[in-house]
Amino acid sequence: ETIPKLGYENHPAYMVGYPDGTFQPKGEITRAEAAALFSNLLSQQKGVDIHTVENAGFSDIPANAWYSGHVWFLDQYDIISGVGDNKFAPEEPITRAEFTAMAVKFFNVYDGGDEDLKEEYAQFNDIAPGYWAAKFIEEAALRGWISGYEDGSFRGENSILRAEAAAVVNGLLGREVDINYVNSHTGSLITFPDVLPSYWGYGHVMEATNTHEADCTGENEVWAA
Repeated sequence: ETIPKLGYENHPAYMVGYPDGTFQPKGEITRAEAAALFSNLLSQQKGVDIHTVENAGFSDIPANAWYSGHVWFLDQYDIISGVGDNKFAPEEPITRAEFTAMAVKFFNVYDGGDEDLKEEYAQFNDIAPGYWAAKFIEEAALRGWISGYEDGSFRGENSILRAEAAAVVNGLLGREVDINYVNSHTGSLITFPDVLPSYWGYGHVMEATNTHEADCTGENEVWAA
C-alpha cells in the first residue's frame, strides 16, 4: 500500500475492466458484483480481510462462493437486503433502485464520504412516495449522486449500467477525475477502447479504474504526478 504524498490521499481503484481490455460501460452489474464493490471499499477502510464463508445467510448463495464473504460482511452493517424468501439473487442484474439503496446504506457507515447536500433537486416523475426505494433515491438525489433522464424519469427498475454505477460511487466518495492530468498521462493510465473521451462517463470510469493520489483540499481534485 502506497503512502500518499503530503497533503494527498490515496484513491484506490474500485472497478476493473474485462480480460479483453474493454470496460463495457453500458454493461450490467450483478447483485454479487455490486456487493463486492461496496465490500472492498468498506473492508479497506475498516482494515478487514474478506474471506469466503460457508453460510452467507441466504439460501441461494453456495458455500464459499467467491462473493459469499462480501455479502456476509455487508450484511453485518445492514447494507444489503435480499429479494425475499431468504434469497439474495446474486447473479441477477442489480437495478438502479437497488444500487442506489445499497449506496445510501453504505454511505451511512462509511467514514469520509462527501457530506455536501444540494439545496434543491428535481423530483422524478416515476417515483411514487410509496415506492420501496423512494427515500433512498431522494437522499441520493439530494446529495447529487444520481440524476434522471431527460423526460424526468428515474427508471428504478432498469438495470444500472457500469458507467452509471461509477458515477454514483464517485459522488458518494467525493471523488472526481483530474481531466487535465488524465489527458496528459493517458500512456501510463488504464484506458479502454470502448470508453472514449467523448463519452459522458469517461471521467467517472477513469476515476474508478485508476489508483492514484489526489489533493482534494481545493475546489477540484488534483492528481499527483
